[in-house]
Amino acid sequence: MAYMEPVRLPAALPEQKKIAHILSTVQRAIEAQERIIQTTTELKKALMHKLFTEGLRNKPQKQTEIGSVPVSWEVVPLSEVCHFQSGGTPSKKNPEFWEGTIPWVSPKDMKRPRLADVEDHISQEALESGSKLAPAGSVFVVVRGMILAKTVPVALAEVPMAINQDMKAIVPGPKLRSDFLLYALESVRENLFKKVGRSGHGTCTLMGHEVAAFMS
Repeated sequence: MAYMEPVRLPAALPEQKKIAHILSTVQRAIEAQERIIQTTTELKKALMHKLFTEGLRNKPQKQTEIGSVPVSWEVVPLSEVCHFQSGGTPSKKNPEFWEGTIPWVSPKDMKRPRLADVEDHISQEALESGSKLAPAGSVFVVVRGMILAKTVPVALAEVPMAINQDMKAIVPGPKLRSDFLLYALESVRENLFKKVGRSGHGTCTLMGHEVAAFMS
């Protein structure tokens, strides 16, 4: 006979009913919150599309290689208004490298649109031997890893951070705000996703030159 996990069972049915009612109330609250989040996410997506195609006040439009935009807007490759930084991983054989205070970002941290801190930290010596510091205001994009089979994560660094080799840091120049770049990349996430390819051993990759050439 298969083993069955014992169940904690109040003998009185009224007590069972009260416990079930409390948990049902919590579950309904969770489901309501999830519906609100879904609705808000869809609203944000629609609003981004409108703002990045029509601007603020239904300005006159012009057709470009990426579609309709306001006449006063420019369409340029990211490489003209940003520069790009690669990252790296300090040696795991030196534990002292991983006892510092410098945030070190990898794809697992890219679950939020803004990063003030992350799980791993490295020392200054580790930074100098195996990575590079991206300034606050950089926008990170994952360019290699299995997460790219589902989406292209992007996030804005609110403090200086180092990154690993599976990511690129896009550092805006004087003509481009960091927060605007974040939302601009979010608005074209689906187009970036279409450019994801697979290497010979199956790893998903978004080539750095594809990101640099992307129009914004």
